[in-house]
Amino acid sequence: MNQPRQNHAVTRSDKIYRRLLWLYPQSHRRAYGQPMAQLFHDQCIAAWGQRRWPGVVSLWFRVLPDLIITSLREHLLNLKGTRTMSEKIADLVSRHSTPTQVFVRVFAVVFLLILLTCVVVTFILPNSYASTARIKIENHATADKVESYDPYFIQTEFEVIQSEVILSKVIEELDLNTVWGKKYADGEKLKTSETVGLLKARMDLRPVRSTSLIDIRVFSDDPAEASRLANGITEAYRSYREGNARRNAAQVSKNRETELRTAEKKAAEAEAIVARVRKDLNIPTPEPSPAELQASYPPYWSAKLEAAEANRMFESLKLVKIGESDSTFSPELEVVERAVPGLRPVRPNKPLNIVLGIVVGSVLAAGAGLLAAVIAMMVRSKATRQAAIT
Repeated sequence: MNQPRQNHAVTRSDKIYRRLLWLYPQSHRRAYGQPMAQLFHDQCIAAWGQRRWPGVVSLWFRVLPDLIITSLREHLLNLKGTRTMSEKIADLVSRHSTPTQVFVRVFAVVFLLILLTCVVVTFILPNSYASTARIKIENHATADKVESYDPYFIQTEFEVIQSEVILSKVIEELDLNTVWGKKYADGEKLKTSETVGLLKARMDLRPVRSTSLIDIRVFSDDPAEASRLANGITEAYRSYREGNARRNAAQVSKNRETELRTAEKKAAEAEAIVARVRKDLNIPTPEPSPAELQASYPPYWSAKLEAAEANRMFESLKLVKIGESDSTFSPELEVVERAVPGLRPVRPNKPLNIVLGIVVGSVLAAGAGLLAAVIAMMVRSKATRQAAIT
């Protein structure tokens, strides 16, 4: 599985490097071009074997500045014979070079160095695709209580989605320890903690503004894998919330059942007290009117009121229990949009990177050029004063 990727990385880097060798003079290319290309090829294979794409990128960061500097040096040697590098630098800021010429030369060198570095890095980086699943979640525990609104609800759910509880289920379902072990660890199976770290680095969670929607975005060099990961995370999170909702519903039902049995017991005890007081006070049958009972038999009247309240509470809890039994189970999560494989890579953004290289290169090159121009002016001024003295 790694061989095609290695061939792709090494082949692309070789092509770019061979084209950059044209920066050297023709005589230098004839003498050293092939050995330099072979050396770079061997270094590229070694870098890939050690660290994959990061190793190749690191190699380019070492090679590219040296290539540009040495190519400029060889051109200067061709133009000015065998003069030393220090002599050429002195020429750059000598009295024979105007500050404008110095600025242009330094600007061109620094700008090309930064731009070429940016272009090379951009084109050797692997393409990355993104897939996004969109879900809708509700905090039903506080949905009917505006005063108990939780401003940290979404952030808390973000941490849950990225937790090992959720991601380990995705890893197990897609066998990522084995798949990514072949991809990144030369076939050795990864530990779940290592795979969790890799998966978290590929995730991007974003709330949709002014809604209860969340985008679960996953990046991968394989568009099909990106969609599988995004949908797998969504399903694992939905199962987690459904499990929590069912457990909470079961606990609420159990508590309601306990309250109902307690209320039933209190109602029975209150009825027993009414019967005992009626017997003790020898209440006639049929019973007198409520006014007469209240006036002549206050203990009995009080017991009847307490029994009526206990029965009312018991009947109220029975209705609540019946309503909960008839209600449908709410999973608290809805998948609004499932992830699909991306058609185009989202990383690297080649046009943007090149534009940034141009902008940053221009700014830094202008700063370096101005500094060199100031030094040139100082050298010219010093040389002029010495000439005047002599």
